[in-house]
Amino acid sequence: MTNNDSFSILIVEDHYAVSRGLKTILSECFPMLVCYDASTTEDALYTLADHPEIQLLLTDLEIHNGQWAVSLISEVRAQHASVKIIVHSKFEEQGVLHQCLEAGANAYLSKSADELELTSCVREVIASGRYVTESERRIKDRNRRVVQKVFTTPEEKLHALTDREKEVCFLLYHGQSRKNMADQLFLSEETIKSHTKSLYRKLQIDSRAKLQLFLEVNRHLVGVLEEKDIKRSR
Repeated sequence: MTNNDSFSILIVEDHYAVSRGLKTILSECFPMLVCYDASTTEDALYTLADHPEIQLLLTDLEIHNGQWAVSLISEVRAQHASVKIIVHSKFEEQGVLHQCLEAGANAYLSKSADELELTSCVREVIASGRYVTESERRIKDRNRRVVQKVFTTPEEKLHALTDREKEVCFLLYHGQSRKNMADQLFLSEETIKSHTKSLYRKLQIDSRAKLQLFLEVNRHLVGVLEEKDIKRSR
């Protein structure tokens, strides 16, 4: 693929300044580029349906109102199999990288990447369908240099939680504050904090955002938490 080849791209980004900056960089490198944009998963799917000529999806990992692009990637793979996908993310963790590639992304690019790597990534993904970015190399290299835990399945991780931790997990997933959780479960905020640390350790994550991503990727597990919450409320 040359810089003068014509192709169409959909940028999914809910920050206008970032979206505009990406358009500017790519349009300068690829003069024949046709660019569309969306800020939500729904907008992206509508745009892809209306414009079957789109060849590449460049999406932020964390989209609008806590939506995660992993679900979008899976839907695009199911509905528009020929569309190439690049994830553009601030996260640089092995687990997040693996989830995106497993869902069907062709490349994973850090938001810290420079303009040259961005354009190289776009060019190579359009041409060959895969590009190993410096971001991906860095994540994998860092992952090799740390002592790895024995990874269990998502189901086993969730099963390791106590009943109380599952209740806290369910409320965290639905965006409840520590104070609200303490009021609902008749616990102190310090106890909620302790349960949160414990469940994060067992799920091998370290933030609410990663908990939400974990459950978005493994949506069948949300039902397990819901059943626990229903039993508690009776």
